[in-house]
Amino acid sequence: MDAAALEAALQSISQRMLEIHRNADEMNRLQKDNQELKERCDQLEEMNKELLNEVFSLRVKNKSLERQIENSYGEVPRKIPRIEYTQSGRVDILSNSMDADNLFADVPVLRTIYDGQNSFDPQPSTSGLYSNSNSDTPSTMQEGEHEAPMETPNEPVTISKEHQENATLIQPKVEPADDYVTVDLNKSLNATEQAENLPEPAAEQVEKERELEVVIKQSPRSPQKVKKSAASSQFYGTLSGFLEESYQEESDDEEEMDVGQNNTTTNTTSSQSPASSTGQSQAQHGPAIAIRLAIGNQLVPHVYPAAVLLDIDITMERLLNELLGDDGTHEGVLKTLRFLASYGLLLNSLNCEKCTRTMAFQVDSCRSDKFLLRCNTCKKNGLSARKSVRENSVFQRSKLTLAEIMKMICYWAYNPTLRLHSACKDLHLSRKTFMDFVIYIREICRAWYDLTLNTSNGTELLSTLTAGLSPSTCVVCKERITHQPCKIREHIAMHEEYSMKCSFTDCDTVCTLKDIFVHYQKIHKKKVSKFSDEERTNHKRLMEQAKIDLHLLLPKYFPMFKEKEPSRTRENCKECNASITKNFQGMSGHVMSHMNLKADCPICQIKLNSLGLDMHVKKAHGRLSKEDKLKVEQEKQRLKGIYEQHKAEYFDP
Repeated sequence: MDAAALEAALQSISQRMLEIHRNADEMNRLQKDNQELKERCDQLEEMNKELLNEVFSLRVKNKSLERQIENSYGEVPRKIPRIEYTQSGRVDILSNSMDADNLFADVPVLRTIYDGQNSFDPQPSTSGLYSNSNSDTPSTMQEGEHEAPMETPNEPVTISKEHQENATLIQPKVEPADDYVTVDLNKSLNATEQAENLPEPAAEQVEKERELEVVIKQSPRSPQKVKKSAASSQFYGTLSGFLEESYQEESDDEEEMDVGQNNTTTNTTSSQSPASSTGQSQAQHGPAIAIRLAIGNQLVPHVYPAAVLLDIDITMERLLNELLGDDGTHEGVLKTLRFLASYGLLLNSLNCEKCTRTMAFQVDSCRSDKFLLRCNTCKKNGLSARKSVRENSVFQRSKLTLAEIMKMICYWAYNPTLRLHSACKDLHLSRKTFMDFVIYIREICRAWYDLTLNTSNGTELLSTLTAGLSPSTCVVCKERITHQPCKIREHIAMHEEYSMKCSFTDCDTVCTLKDIFVHYQKIHKKKVSKFSDEERTNHKRLMEQAKIDLHLLLPKYFPMFKEKEPSRTRENCKECNASITKNFQGMSGHVMSHMNLKADCPICQIKLNSLGLDMHVKKAHGRLSKEDKLKVEQEKQRLKGIYEQHKAEYFDP
């Protein structure tokens, strides 16, 4: 090598090394900048969190200042409790603290407010008993006060107009507050000093309150639990005013309430809590509060015979607007369920198979029906007992929604002259889905005709009504098969235990029609689409023989299933007896496979299947010149001439 060339090569190498070093330094610098930016982003996120917390605290202070401005008395205490009056006359204090001592510490403040405004004591028998150990407020009855008998929950409290106005001044506006919870003083007996002075209620009353009262409490939970509770509150709250609601604490160990307890609890809660009767969602108390719903063990109170539907004027407009609901909402699905259960088309109630108790209807948004049947007793014992609302009904095996099925039935019954594509367009369904369900409905009608009249004319009547659309139901096992010849053959092969030999000459494995393709992939590591011409020909020959054998058994299992006459559309090969489509593509391709003849691409000289020449030219070469187009056309004419010359050897003229 020349010395000058060697020196030039060394210089270029040294320059390249310098560039590599500079690039490495630049990469290090960029990595450092990236790390600094990440740290800066983390700092900004922390600052954002602090600002959000500060905004939240300012909002809380703003609410407190608004309440101070609205109140008419002078010095306002540091915490203004929210007061609710129950039917029994008890006072529910809403505070932003969960500690019982802090709750009782607010009672003297209330006492001071009441004395300063000269207002009445809503519960004189117990208001003087609550005190704080660090306060000078006496824990006994004040002098000059007369002891009044304690009112029971059944005795309403009569409040004068003047006292109501004073109480209104003390009570702030009802507004959603995430930092407040409802506390029942009769049940928050964590402070022993106050509990000693309280009169003990009757045992029956305590038991009744424990069974009927539903208390929503706010408790710290994990982020996953809070997220789940907030999601459940969101969709359960949409059913307010439409269902009989029953709210419970979010506890995995707590048993679901039955329908009787739900009705009593709803009435008791609405009478004791004015805030709950206004329709406000309980989810406003915070994301950690979950709301559960129990519908009960029955959808409707009374079930009518299905024959009553014959006397009802059901039109498509009435079915959509009045009888059926929207599939996307819980209210709409429940409306559809109740309509079907009213006439016995769905089960109104179901007993558990394990404990024989009545199962309850519960919400399950993961299902298309939005509801399910569940046994609460088995759930409490750690057993899984769930059933679909479609159990033991004609809708059980369908994946369509109940509303879609009822719309199809209405189209079939009241619009018999409607064209198929119009019905599919209106229902947003495919032609195959609609036809499969129409065939299924006709099969039900045939069975009803046979059972009602106790004759065998149902099959003849059905064959008359369904000319060319015979049902694909097996007469042996009574299973309805998809209306396709390949599915029919697979079902017949299952009954007859029919099997076919592998098409590879060196393999003696025998498989069923469905397992033969799995055998090709697992054992021979090939798919049918990747077979050579010889392998594909052998496979087609075996499949055609299987079709012929199974077609002879068609009247035994599917006597009403009729295929198109093969003599009009297909031709049998003289050499292999294969049934080939009667057109140029099918017959020429079969002749070429027997002759092992390939087409030559005139542009790239690649050999390929005669039927794939046009596709190869389109994908591999794109737009062609006039000369190339002429060459491709000449190759097609050459293949066509060979086919016409040897066609008589394989097919009848």
